[in-house]
Amino acid sequence: MRLLVDGLRYDQVDEPFVADLEPYRHQARTLALVREALAQGETLCILNSSVTGSGKTLANFAPAILDGVPTLGVYPTNELIRDQEGTLLGRGGQRAYLAEEDVVRVDSAELDRWQDLMQVRGHTEALQPIISRWAGWEHKALLTNPDILYLMVYDLYGYSYKVGYRERIFQALLNEYPIIAFDEFHLYDTKQVGNVAFVVGTIARLASNKPHVFIFSSATPQGVREWAKGRLGLRVEDVTFHPAPAGRPVCEPLELTLVPTDLSRWKGLETILETVWPEMQRYVHDYERHEDDRLFPRGVFILDSVYAAKVLAARLAAEYGKGAVGEIHGYMDKANRACNLERRFSVGTTTIDVGVDLTGNKAKEFIVFEARSGAQFVQRLGRLGRRGREADQITIPNRAWGLVPHYVRNCVADQLKTWEADLTRRLPRAGVLGLVDVAYTPEEEFRRYWMVYSPLEAAAAKKRILSAYLSDRRDEAEERLRRVIGELYRGLALDVLTEKVTHIV
Repeated sequence: MRLLVDGLRYDQVDEPFVADLEPYRHQARTLALVREALAQGETLCILNSSVTGSGKTLANFAPAILDGVPTLGVYPTNELIRDQEGTLLGRGGQRAYLAEEDVVRVDSAELDRWQDLMQVRGHTEALQPIISRWAGWEHKALLTNPDILYLMVYDLYGYSYKVGYRERIFQALLNEYPIIAFDEFHLYDTKQVGNVAFVVGTIARLASNKPHVFIFSSATPQGVREWAKGRLGLRVEDVTFHPAPAGRPVCEPLELTLVPTDLSRWKGLETILETVWPEMQRYVHDYERHEDDRLFPRGVFILDSVYAAKVLAARLAAEYGKGAVGEIHGYMDKANRACNLERRFSVGTTTIDVGVDLTGNKAKEFIVFEARSGAQFVQRLGRLGRRGREADQITIPNRAWGLVPHYVRNCVADQLKTWEADLTRRLPRAGVLGLVDVAYTPEEEFRRYWMVYSPLEAAAAKKRILSAYLSDRRDEAEERLRRVIGELYRGLALDVLTEKVTHIV
């Protein structure tokens, strides 16, 4: 099933921004809201569902870059942490927005390095001076993942033989980072979303005398408004604006083919070789020119199985030469991944899903990918067409083959017939992506976890957190934490656990 998908444009505004860039409207609005909230001492949640490649990183870190406001960035994968670190520091020939000493990456491997460097006994002692922004090293951006944030807030970050390390980590998180940005929030699982809700509520209540801004960058809102405004009563602002016909291109037009296959039985590779391969070869042949002019289609393949990716890479190497094919897997070092992304054909797994900007030497003209969910479909398709070119600058048209379950393809076809859509004309990008997303059977959201286990986790965290408070402040902190738990989970716990939750809370 072949669909022509229109490009997408966003308005820019003539306002001061980072490095004299003319910001998109969502970037300027985010900066204005953050400055307003910090000046007025407010707690604010910002939702930004602007498309991939429209500058959400600069929107999140503009206050850190321009005003020096300490910002904590939380990312679902360590690969994305490294990518965002490179973006801020200008690695790979990009423009640098912050200096090396301004940015700190905190993942398990980096804490191992700091532990050795500081000659301390564990991650707790290595993390405490980093997150506390010790004198002489007041970094502006700290980048970490949801699991480390969970350990910090739930007071589970190891037990130190020196008293006070965990407590200082927790207090630094409350008091020293006015901005916390959750990137690619739609990729967080249900447990992580529940943990984030408690994190936001805890910081907002225990540090109510300080302003805090929580930014959620997400393809979908993930119910943030429901718990942030509906349960915690926090102010929520959406900075996403409608596309503008006269704006700057953020997504180029493309031709999308939905290829039905049985992904539940791992038939993706088989379908690529039998169905997609002949179409891809015709496309490559039709637009291939002399290699010196670099006018030949370049492609990326994203599969969920490392084995399947390796088989496909071998097939491509046999057809186009070993030097034309690069593999990208999570266990490879960053230098090799970057080099392989510059090959004519790049084949990889979920490592390419986020944090990979296919522009410059990495630019591709086509993509082939498996999509087991609507979010995965949107994420992977978003890798293509991010160069911001006008139609007359696109010499080789963008092509995409998305491998989807049979029922998704059938549902999309039925809906397009119902709407009497003209498939010979370009369809709005948002409409196509929304239709595909709805066509997927909803994934198991593990709502029961939120209903049953999240309250118990929060209640246990409350007990540990209170141990860090002196007796003269403990009663007030306990009442505020009790309020957070009551607001978030009241009415959600199953009857069998209600008595236990009430007792603990």
